[in-house]
Formats: sequence, C-alpha cells, structure tokens
Amino acid sequence: MSPSKSFWSGIPVLAKAIGGIVTGLVGVGSLLVALGVIGNSSSNNNSPTGTTVPSSDTPGAPGNSGGSGGGLTATTTAKASFTVDRSAVTLQALGVKEAKVTVTNQGTTSLKVKAPTLDSSPQGAFVVDASDCTTSAVSPGDSCSLKVTYSGGVQAKATMTVLADNASPVDVDLIGSLA
Repeated sequence: MSPSKSFWSGIPVLAKAIGGIVTGLVGVGSLLVALGVIGNSSSNNNSPTGTTVPSSDTPGAPGNSGGSGGGLTATTTAKASFTVDRSAVTLQALGVKEAKVTVTNQGTTSLKVKAPTLDSSPQGAFVVDASDCTTSAVSPGDSCSLKVTYSGGVQAKATMTVLADNASPVDVDLIGSLA
C-alpha cells in the first residue's frame, strides 16, 4: 500500500470527526444563547420563560454527521423579586394587637404570593391573614398586605416566612409581649 492511498483513505474518518466536533459546538452555543450567557442582551428581560434547546443528535436529521455533541435540553427561569417593609413586628397584649406587613413586587412579572408559614413558640399566639396577597397575583411595582394578629394571652416569638413562586423567601420576626 502506497503512502498516498493511506492518506486519502483516512479523509472520510477525519471529515466525520470534524462534523461531530462542529455539531457539539453548535449544541453548546445554542445552550449558551438559551441560558442568556451569550447573545443579544436586549432580549434578556429577566422574565420567567422556559427555553428548550433542540437536540442536534437526532438520527437521520439533515446536517448531522455524527459525534456526541447535542442532545441537551435546558430550561431557564428567572428569579422573581419582592421585599417586605419590615424585618420585625412587635405587638403588645395591652396595646397594638394587629400589624400589617407590606409585600412589594420588585420584579418585572406578576408575583404569586403563597400563604406564609409560622414557626412560633407557643403555637397559635399569632394568626396571619394573607388573603390580600394570595387571592390574586401582585403586579410589578404593586404591593399587598399580610395582616398579623397577636392573641395577647402569652408572651410569644415567631418567625413568619413569606413565600412566593420562583422567589427567595423572606423572614419576618414576630414578637408578642404582655405589656
């Protein structure tokens, strides 16, 4: 076998390997665009969207020449953002037994607030009416109120955790005193 035949017989294998590398790079590039790592920054509006990157490893699809690149599916979702107007609420048995905690949507999409959780000692000393926040989604820039009521029967402490879809929780300390 002459050296020239050996070189030419390796070309199809080399072309297939290069095709696999290119296919893999296209798959990675598509994933980076979908995740917002690269691409037009004006389209990255931080709104919750699901993006699926098509598989480039589909058998028989035009333009696929083999390789292990592709086959990736990614879903990206932007985080929502909200604030509460205070980190602690103090209520008194002989004074103010009710307070409002305002939740403000700082994001760019509607915020679905969930009923807050209470970790209290003793249990039942505080009641939270979240209907203003949980009845409907809170529009960007708008607020809703959580109504906190203290029973006044005993000295109590609690942590109220405010929750919303696709957002980090926020804790508010509740303190109930007898004075």
